[in-house]
Amino acid sequence: MIAVVAASAIFTGCESRDSDMILPENPIFQNYYVKYNLTKKQTEAKATFRTIDKTGTRLALKGKSSVVLNGKKQDVFSTAVIDGYFYSWKKQKGLLDAKFTYVKNGMKRFNNTFSAKDVSKIEFKSGHDKLSLKKDNTITWKGNAVKAGEEVYVIVYQDGKTSAIPSTTKVGATSVVIKKGDLKNLKAGKAKISLTRKLTKKTIKEVDGKAGGNVTLEMVVEKETFLK
Repeated sequence: MIAVVAASAIFTGCESRDSDMILPENPIFQNYYVKYNLTKKQTEAKATFRTIDKTGTRLALKGKSSVVLNGKKQDVFSTAVIDGYFYSWKKQKGLLDAKFTYVKNGMKRFNNTFSAKDVSKIEFKSGHDKLSLKKDNTITWKGNAVKAGEEVYVIVYQDGKTSAIPSTTKVGATSVVIKKGDLKNLKAGKAKISLTRKLTKKTIKEVDGKAGGNVTLEMVVEKETFLK
């Protein structure tokens, strides 16, 4: 399986409305993302908000509506994003508990906290030190096998270029295969490889009415590798 960005995200990434244009009684869907880099000991986070439910129009929070991460405003706000997250906090030092506080119209407050403990750790086991450009490569990992709702994927980076993104969602899997065609844009020499466990939870603790919310949690490790 190849992990891909949904085409719809590319075309709707800029579609948005100001939150103060929405009726106060309309519930707001909360969408969060937290990435833990075990190698660099860093945390990244993102958030976006939608009208009514997960398919609603994304909102730019205005007036008395706001969101903070651990009490801090976002590092970047942009509606011109392919992944759909308008609010981003870049490379926070340490593997932090991520407490998002969303204030709606200055009247309602929603606190949702996520931790590195919420997603199983992952580490390379074998197959990653040297990668063949002429045949398939099997990457195995230490840690739990894939569980329901999880995905594990691999990316190889070299001189500003990346491989395709092979992945597996098969419950019980402990390896992922990089097919030789996945590396077609790369060449022999040094490179970097990352291994990511991704967990999407379709519920969060504090929601606005029936709108609901979700969170995507990622645990990533990185290593140097060599393509031959």
